Amino acid sequence: MSKAKAQIATVDDLNAQIADLQSQLDSKTAEYNELSNEKSSVEDLTQQAYEEGWQDACWENGIEPDTDDIGGYDYTAHLDDGDEPESPTAYITPSGKRYHLSQSCAGENAIKTTIAEASDKGYTPCMNCAQ
Repeated sequence: MSKAKAQIATVDDLNAQIADLQSQLDSKTAEYNELSNEKSSVEDLTQQAYEEGWQDACWENGIEPDTDDIGGYDYTAHLDDGDEPESPTAYITPSGKRYHLSQSCAGENAIKTTIAEASDKGYTPCMNCAQ
């Protein structure tokens, strides 16, 4: 009989461990869901900031954001009577490697320049505001 009691105790211990693991799994699942919701919120805010930054950059350069003349940076909105196209404003930072179309995306230490000058210096477009 003592062997049976030992087996029952072992089964009870295993059931307690399973219940504890299930509780831990439920807790981690709740954490995951919360983080997933936060990630979605951050992605939404990032997209909103990108759109606002893009619109700000367009308006700063005299381009209406919802027109087709923006594609490929052909600068058609800046041509005046045969003048050379004017390169839109860009913002760079001394320690960065990307140029930004939105000053708020570039940060407090941003230096105002043009896309052409930034490109000539080796800067590449920001993945958030200059794509």
